[in-house]
Amino acid sequence: MSLNFESVRQAGPLDRQVSRAEQEARMVLPGIQALFGFQLIAVFNNAFFEKITTSERILHLLAICMTAVSAMLIMTPAAYHRQSEKGFISSYFVFMSSHFIRYSMIALSLSISLEVDIIARLILRTDNIHHIIALILFMTYISMWFVFPKFRSNRVHHHF
Repeated sequence: MSLNFESVRQAGPLDRQVSRAEQEARMVLPGIQALFGFQLIAVFNNAFFEKITTSERILHLLAICMTAVSAMLIMTPAAYHRQSEKGFISSYFVFMSSHFIRYSMIALSLSISLEVDIIARLILRTDNIHHIIALILFMTYISMWFVFPKFRSNRVHHHF
């Protein structure tokens, strides 16, 4: 019987699982912070009020809020762990961290898609195509970040 990398699947000890979750959060957080900074700067640019409509400014505000929610979710496990599980690691913490990272990615994909909607309208100067582009982008994020991993997870489990 030969083994391939897909047929061996172990979660590993809790400390290693926590380390993986921390690494995932550390990979995502700088991008969230950079996006948040650019979103904040945009509001202080004269073109923000000259070139985009009130409804687009509201979409931008919603996008900023989604980025803030994404940052909050990605950082919550660290705050929880420092205060609630001092000196130990639980399987609940691993479970919670994984879910909060996942929810953070949903908020982030929504934020980016909303911003692309606004920018696409400015560039293309059309009434509806920018919405289609943003929707396709959002669906692509969901597909790559949620559907594809779930599909691969199901395939890996069927090898046992």
